[in-house]
Amino acid sequence: MARSSLPEYGITHAVRTCTSRVMLAHVMNSVISTKARAVAAWLADRGREPRNALIIGTYLTGAGIANRLIGKCPVTVLDVHPHLNCLLHPGVSFTTSLEEVTGRTWDFVMDTSGIGGISPEDIHRLPRCRTFVTEDPASDGSDTMIRQVRQCWERAGSIRADEKGILHTSGLAAKTSGTMTLSMGVLRHAMAAAHRQEGVLYCTAPMEFSERILFGDRDPARFFESLERPALTVSSLTDVDCDALVWGTLERLKSYVAGVRGGDMLEGNDIVQKCGGNHPLGSVVGGRSGWFYRPGRR
Repeated sequence: MARSSLPEYGITHAVRTCTSRVMLAHVMNSVISTKARAVAAWLADRGREPRNALIIGTYLTGAGIANRLIGKCPVTVLDVHPHLNCLLHPGVSFTTSLEEVTGRTWDFVMDTSGIGGISPEDIHRLPRCRTFVTEDPASDGSDTMIRQVRQCWERAGSIRADEKGILHTSGLAAKTSGTMTLSMGVLRHAMAAAHRQEGVLYCTAPMEFSERILFGDRDPARFFESLERPALTVSSLTDVDCDALVWGTLERLKSYVAGVRGGDMLEGNDIVQKCGGNHPLGSVVGGRSGWFYRPGRR
């Protein structure tokens, strides 16, 4: 965990500028870790330690899950964007070919492709697997339009698997459960919490549209650089613990996996608190900030 934020003076000595040591990359890693712990606990409860894994979708949850699994079993990531292999540990296999993955057998399949991702028809082309988890891209703040296009139930109903589950994440009233959406939600809520404190003038957070850098400009180095910025900066008459505001907001996030069969929810409980320690997904491999792998940077 990052250390306490350090204040400095603003324009005059009457005003202090307090900056978090928590970076945007730390926020994103924490969001992914919350999801990964929920998936790991669900697998552990069923004795389903992955032996050969396929992750569908890289940005951003898929990369985090894959980089955690690589220390436990062979992992392949399927994505239509070839340049996204920059997010993965070198030990993770990467492909853009649906035909390649449909021609192989998988023990564990996880779909993180989200809204507009892999179709239920393409999911159905995969051979039968032991365990399948798909991420619900909706969250507790989703509107009707978003909920209508999420397709997680259709994907779960299409794949042939011995056991199926849907990963749900909520707690910030965010429009989607996407890692970037939730990370921006963390920043907004942390800023709002700072504004409520006595003596705070204003605050800022890094809300650059980093997605354009990675998908539009296809510049991974600049994308990674954009994440190494303080998550919160506050101008105030008194000291503000910016790190505490960010971590406190992150603690509101909750993830769980609900088992499904034939489209019917079987069970689902908040398991974030009970899934610490060793688990099937292990710890992340590579990357100073955790969820992604950046060669040459330590």
